[in-house]
Amino acid sequence: MTAPQEYRQFMTAHFSGLALQKPVFYQGTYGLRVDLQVGETNTDEYFRHVIGRATTLFEAAFAPDDRVLLLIRDYKYRRRKIRFGNFVHRQIRGLVKGELTYTKTGGFYDPSRVWNQEFIRLPAHRIAHQQVLTAIAHADFPPRAPRFSGRGLWQAPELYFLNLDRALIFHMYDDRGLDLIAGDRQTLRPLYEQFNTWLLDYDRSRMDLMFKSDQERLS
Repeated sequence: MTAPQEYRQFMTAHFSGLALQKPVFYQGTYGLRVDLQVGETNTDEYFRHVIGRATTLFEAAFAPDDRVLLLIRDYKYRRRKIRFGNFVHRQIRGLVKGELTYTKTGGFYDPSRVWNQEFIRLPAHRIAHQQVLTAIAHADFPPRAPRFSGRGLWQAPELYFLNLDRALIFHMYDDRGLDLIAGDRQTLRPLYEQFNTWLLDYDRSRMDLMFKSDQERLS
């Protein structure tokens, strides 16, 4: 089975064929929206909190040997491509070209836009995830590094980490926050309870209702 086929099968089996796009939290039936921001933005202390929270959540969602399908999606501007050896590729231990599958797709956000997509199947422990999450956090703050590109405010790619073993999807959208969605409520409950104080207050009532027991819902 090719990586795109496995992606479609995974999304159909666990997410009713959801078209994966931002904002992920509002697309899924069961999800968490985590606030990564603490204090004044664009300070070293601010980014320590952002990266620390994101890294902690990633490591709670992915065991080292969990099977990951990494989806990289990048807007196709003119002849722009996802090139081998880019920043994300350099954060994957032992990556070879044969592990990559490229596709093009449309229909996200603006029907006229075309997107380049890349799929990589690998165990979680091969990903230098803290470096990747740091680049996401820095995307809107040049010249902070590491970053995806040295071209200033160049649009960062969208990265979706699919945990094939836990039927869970992790997406950090920028320095402000990240989304986790899962195929069932119980997969997310331990994260909901452990990291409750990090949940985004704006969506807290929605998440609290989601994780109430059926008896509590009816009362």
